[in-house]
Amino acid sequence: MRVGRQVRGTLGCGAVWLMSVVAAPAGQAPLPRAHPDPLCVVSTDAGYGVTREQAVPVGGGLTSGIERERRYLDGLRGPQGQRLRYSRIGSTLAAPDPDSGPVDMYEISYDGQAAPVTLFLDIYHLDEPRAPQGFQCGRALTSGLPPPDTFVAIAQLDALAAEIAAAPGFRAGPVELGGDPPIGLLLDAFRVRSRRVRTAAGAASAPPAATPAAAGTPAPDVQAAVMSGPRTTVVAFPQTCGTRVVSPSAIALVGARDLVVDAAMTETDLAAARARFPGQEVPAGSIAATFATDALQFQLQVRVMFADAACAATPVRESALAYTAAQIVESPMPARPADDTSGTPWVAVQAIIDHQGAFQQVRALGGPPALARLAEATVRTWKARPPRAGDAPIATPVVLQVTFTTASPR
Repeated sequence: MRVGRQVRGTLGCGAVWLMSVVAAPAGQAPLPRAHPDPLCVVSTDAGYGVTREQAVPVGGGLTSGIERERRYLDGLRGPQGQRLRYSRIGSTLAAPDPDSGPVDMYEISYDGQAAPVTLFLDIYHLDEPRAPQGFQCGRALTSGLPPPDTFVAIAQLDALAAEIAAAPGFRAGPVELGGDPPIGLLLDAFRVRSRRVRTAAGAASAPPAATPAAAGTPAPDVQAAVMSGPRTTVVAFPQTCGTRVVSPSAIALVGARDLVVDAAMTETDLAAARARFPGQEVPAGSIAATFATDALQFQLQVRVMFADAACAATPVRESALAYTAAQIVESPMPARPADDTSGTPWVAVQAIIDHQGAFQQVRALGGPPALARLAEATVRTWKARPPRAGDAPIATPVVLQVTFTTASPR
């Protein structure tokens, strides 16, 4: 066997993975091999890190950016290997253009230094981080790729929900909470969004706009309706206790070690419960609940409680959703353009794996514009087996690394 290419990313819930894809016999999945993080190197650009226009692109966004800034600074050393002292002193725009985005400023000092210096760090873009001139590296400057930026992912999921809501084809049906008898039905954040987009667009007497979706976000009125809504909706069915039918009294989302992650006020009105699941059979005695937490993205179970004292043998029922991680099955890497002289080895992108395993809403997180566009176009050709909750696919944000080859792919 031989190592063919390197693939790196995060799949769902922020779990970081790094593997080298090894050639395997036809029909078999590639075999992963561990691969170390690249060593820290010093930039050859005198302005790197010390000017706002060349802020260090550590990535992570609002989800993990501050943690990544700290790890980067903890990995730097002074010119004689001194440990740094640093404090955040504010933020500024990366360039005079207000659309350039903010960067953070840190005051840096170390023993023997003539005067403190200011370093500029960028959590909204990601490239291979380097040390500014005049600094050394004590260790690797980052901990690999960050998890998906939650706020970027919400915008991407909203845009994809708008596209699906407008399309005549695929629809994401509710997730069945299995059991014998069935426990109920669940709509995760993406499924809730697609329904709310259709409702909001219908109320406006217009389909979801294709132009905003192409730009990465739905129309403002549709986006407001989606963002203000719940991230999980559950309907719980009544259960048979002997010869009696007993209605549930409460619903909660439960995580590892029996931790209740989210509990919500329930709706006991049958019409309201049925309205949340149009086209689905919702028996009399069902109740519904909405939650601010996305149950499937955080791999939670649904717990249904029954208060009827005559049913002491079944006071609680819990779903047993088996979660399966995403698996990339086709990930060809692009050839570096012949005219590229940047030396950039890779570009990170954030995308959504949809319910059919396609990569949607692909957004480069950094890199030279030409390589960023090439990375985005490449990832759109990749295929995956989407993550699943039981038999139901989950639309999932991911962060991926696209590595450029030195020769044209065969």
